[in-house]
Amino acid sequence: MAKAAIDQLIINSPYEEPQHYWSYDRETRLFSLKEGRRPAGYVIASERSKTFDDPGVFIEIPLVNQIRSRVKAWRNHPPNPYAGVTGITKRLLEHWQNHEEGEYHRFFFCQMEAIETLIWLAEAPESEKVGIQIPSDGGQFNRLCSKMATGSGKTIVMAMLIAWQVLNKVTYPHDARFSKHVFVVAPGLTVKSRLQVLLPSATDNYYDEFNLIPIGLKEKLRQGKVIIRNWHALQWDSEEKIAKKKGVDKRGAKSNEAYVREVLDEMANANNIVVINDEAHHAWRVPAEAKIKGIKKADLEEATIWVNGLDRIHEARNVLGCYDIFGVPFTFLPHETQDGPPPPPKTRIGPVVGKQQFEIIWPNIIRIDHTYKPRLTLDIDRVKPLELSSHDAATRAELAPMLEGKPDMTMLSKIDLEELGRKFRMQKVIFETARDVFDQMEPGWKGNKEYLLSQLIRLVDSFIASEKIRILPPLFHQDDTRRRILLTLNMNKVVQHIWEAIRFENAESIEPIFDRDHPIRSTGDMQTWYTGKPCEHTRKSHINMCVFDSTWEASESFELDRNSKVEAWVKNDHLGFEILYIFGGVVRKYRPDFIIRLKTGDFLILETKGKDTQRDKTKREFLGEWVIAVNGHGGFGRWKCAVSRTPADVEGIIGSAVRAQQMQREG
Repeated sequence: MAKAAIDQLIINSPYEEPQHYWSYDRETRLFSLKEGRRPAGYVIASERSKTFDDPGVFIEIPLVNQIRSRVKAWRNHPPNPYAGVTGITKRLLEHWQNHEEGEYHRFFFCQMEAIETLIWLAEAPESEKVGIQIPSDGGQFNRLCSKMATGSGKTIVMAMLIAWQVLNKVTYPHDARFSKHVFVVAPGLTVKSRLQVLLPSATDNYYDEFNLIPIGLKEKLRQGKVIIRNWHALQWDSEEKIAKKKGVDKRGAKSNEAYVREVLDEMANANNIVVINDEAHHAWRVPAEAKIKGIKKADLEEATIWVNGLDRIHEARNVLGCYDIFGVPFTFLPHETQDGPPPPPKTRIGPVVGKQQFEIIWPNIIRIDHTYKPRLTLDIDRVKPLELSSHDAATRAELAPMLEGKPDMTMLSKIDLEELGRKFRMQKVIFETARDVFDQMEPGWKGNKEYLLSQLIRLVDSFIASEKIRILPPLFHQDDTRRRILLTLNMNKVVQHIWEAIRFENAESIEPIFDRDHPIRSTGDMQTWYTGKPCEHTRKSHINMCVFDSTWEASESFELDRNSKVEAWVKNDHLGFEILYIFGGVVRKYRPDFIIRLKTGDFLILETKGKDTQRDKTKREFLGEWVIAVNGHGGFGRWKCAVSRTPADVEGIIGSAVRAQQMQREG
């Protein structure tokens, strides 16, 4: 039913593709709610715009709408989503869509669609892009534009773009589609300062803040180079401008080589550079001496300097690709006619300088290395079951390196299951799995490497032959060929699962490995954030407020504040204190609920959990290993961990921890 005014402006979730939109009829001046997604387009003023409230004429952009539908089909293709992408790109896309990894920072649909589109244009098979022609701006290098609504998080998309380019280039150095050298151009000094979060080495970088990088890839990201310049750095004097100067300085215009060395500075020797233009509506190609009605001369000069400067960089170093990112205010629709109650106020959360005595410090561990027994064992009865489903099967593109060498990914179709079944006999599956486990264990192995491999083949053989691997549906478990195929397609999960089982049973010693750049973290590192959740001031915490996700947490925080045996405590919320663990063959992050420093000087990691699942038990196994590794290191005091089953047991848990420490000292 058409309406004269909109009574509900927000009608879609920001995390999903829009399902409805308000359509405005210029003739009737009525709004109607329509199914589907608003077509991409823009509005130009009409003759009536000056006389009454007419938003103008909507002009659709067919190319954008065509690309949207292609990307959606590519993303959602049932047997083969994201066809053609590299292994690194697949890991990034899966990581960004993992809601558990994005517990604090789940990405908006518009952010995911923006980066997916850029990836699709670069990596999707050519058959997916038939009929798609991106028009040129007339220059010698390719430019792609991503327009996003103001406030929708385009800087995060820029960080995603950098991670995608750098990680792929470092992993596949001969792949000409990628670069590990990124040149970011900002429209002003204020924006340049804000964009420092794109530097992987920055203390508050977005890669860490928004968990953009999967486990194990951070070091690769740091092998890339990102520099950020204000557009003024692209200025130069032409021969004509120099000739008009009055004075004795008769030096000629700088050569492209000299210009590039000045602009790119420490990245001056790099070739095949990726350029990102922030707020790129400032950077458009302007014909020489152009005069455009309604455009200021200063804006024309800025655009000319900006784009022509990039032209000079391209001539000297080659611009591999240029990505224009800018935000557009959305002002087409009016506000709701009903004001309603004001939104709840946001509360600032962060460390307090005056409460420094309650600061808690912990080691920032990225992994734990193991030294193993010379003779390996595996008690099958103690190994946790591993469930594999045919619905999670991989594609031939992912298995290409194991098939015919490294075939052209764009030429591959749905995997030939029968061919794969013949190629991967069970003995080969066992050997490939053992080899991958060997790669994980080899750095900590002190003995003969061949002996290690032979032991692993034996243990893997016994694990695969056991009933610990549960295949779904049952048909795949009963049929030997299908079971073998499913094991092959899920080899990474099998490797991770059996590696953990062998590691826990055979570790002779363990050593924590610290983050190289930030080996120690503390409550003082927390970045200020805001919340609308219930919260309360703290007494013995470095953080000003404790945010409550449940009444249980509220009760426990009250006990921690009043307990005489507690010296300091903090809720593990936006702190970055994480324990890596593996469940279902996937590396994940576990964030325990509280960190407590007791009056004895010991530290207690407290988790609140009413009912246990197998996943919860796995988390605590890895937490227990973390505690052993940290205590063995000896440089961070003594650590313990415990589980609270009810709000009333915290006092007893703290008392037991203190008594245990006192008995240890007395004994």
